[in-house]
Amino acid sequence: MQTEELKCCGDFHKRANLDKWIERLQSIGLKLTTPRHVILEFIHKQSHPITNREIYNGISNDCDLASVYRTINIFIKIGFVQQFDFGDGIARFELVEPGLDSHHHHIICTDCSKVIEIDHCFPDSLTETIEKHTGFTRITHKLEFFGLCSNCQ
Repeated sequence: MQTEELKCCGDFHKRANLDKWIERLQSIGLKLTTPRHVILEFIHKQSHPITNREIYNGISNDCDLASVYRTINIFIKIGFVQQFDFGDGIARFELVEPGLDSHHHHIICTDCSKVIEIDHCFPDSLTETIEKHTGFTRITHKLEFFGLCSNCQ
């Protein structure tokens, strides 16, 4: 798979190039409409989760806000994007890389809303302990951290 590197938080993350995302979209039988194309292109360039309003503001000459909401909902259903909730009641969305371990967490500044990705996660032993004590299997989690960034301290 051809990838591009996207700099985020001082690190480089591999991301399939836009043409590969378009191929994925078409391979599952969806048309590449203008809204889908411009929204996919816009979120492909982002290094952190963004809101529907931020997407709309970035591409407002190409489609309306309702089209942004519809397209993002489609992208969620087909596994292109993941939705995040940073505790403020505003949904944010980020591309999910196919075939790559894109699992990560975020730390959000409670003052300026700066978002930084955290690639570190819990050890597998914690999941195993939870499985043992609860009887649950296929455990997943979402975790976001909050604090004051260095600029807001």
